[in-house]
Amino acid sequence: GILGVLAIFYNMNFINGGSCGNEQISKQDWTWAIRLVLLAPIREEILFRGYLLKSFIPVFGRSQAAILSTIIFTWMHNKAMDAAVALVFASGIGASLAFIVGGQSVVSSAIFHCMWNCAIWACR
Repeated sequence: GILGVLAIFYNMNFINGGSCGNEQISKQDWTWAIRLVLLAPIREEILFRGYLLKSFIPVFGRSQAAILSTIIFTWMHNKAMDAAVALVFASGIGASLAFIVGGQSVVSSAIFHCMWNCAIWACR
């Protein structure tokens, strides 16, 4: 999980003041990366999978609960930023699957979400 994220950053020369292409990574970029790749996914997974999805499963079943919680997840992200709806929805479904397959553990969905956001950060 987290070690994988650090390995990706290392391989992309982000560690030790490296660069991605010709762009130098500033301390402000590092702060943003930590928020995007670690803090936001953990907070969001506690809310969207740990609370919403877990609450919806007994009422709607796993498939419908995953879709409903992902719709809310997508709506909240698109309210907060101008994100591509299909990508946000895909990440929400992926995190929901990780949550369900991982024994309804927020750890599983948070690792998925961290890795997803790491890929988004790397592609910026």
